[in-house]
Amino acid sequence: MFKKTAKFAELLNHYAHMVEHGYERRVGSRVCATYSDQEAIKFRHELKPLFQQRNIRSVLDYGGGGGDWREKEVPEGGTLAEFLSIEEYLVFEPSRAVDDRKKTEAIVCFDVMEHIYLGDVGFVLSDIFDLAERLVVVNVATYAANALLPNGENAHITQRHSQWWRGVLELISAAHPKVEVVLYASESYGKATRIGPWRFADLNAAKGYKR
Repeated sequence: MFKKTAKFAELLNHYAHMVEHGYERRVGSRVCATYSDQEAIKFRHELKPLFQQRNIRSVLDYGGGGGDWREKEVPEGGTLAEFLSIEEYLVFEPSRAVDDRKKTEAIVCFDVMEHIYLGDVGFVLSDIFDLAERLVVVNVATYAANALLPNGENAHITQRHSQWWRGVLELISAAHPKVEVVLYASESYGKATRIGPWRFADLNAAKGYKR
């Protein structure tokens, strides 16, 4: 079982401070509106067939920032929730003291894991998989952020290659073999590589051992 480190609460305090007071950027400017964007909008054309093919109607946005699928409009018209045919939308955003966590058909986690301290990655991903009934979708950035933490460190504190994240997700998903997993690894803000979907149950059912 994974347990939180002391750095988990320290970082959460940093992010709560950034939400309230803004943050500095590497280029020297300052941003006042912190985590108010809805990152999932960038992936709406990827999410739509994923959800439609699996008849996903309930979603928990794990680390949802300040966005809300029921309010954020998409270029095609209507809200993101309407575009994706989502009937139940829940949010977990600890930096804003929002916690609607419960088991849902799909858990989405966009632009979160790179902000998690290395020693807490297993704890957070285990929590995500415990809440997922059928599908987990994770987007993670593999590059340095423009944002700086209040202590001056880069906000993307866990920068790892996409295959590292794939391995970590495969390891966690082994304990949840029926949950389908999709990883979007972003090499830059506007470019992401899709890995998956996979279910560990299918890997177990295949002949042989090497994967």
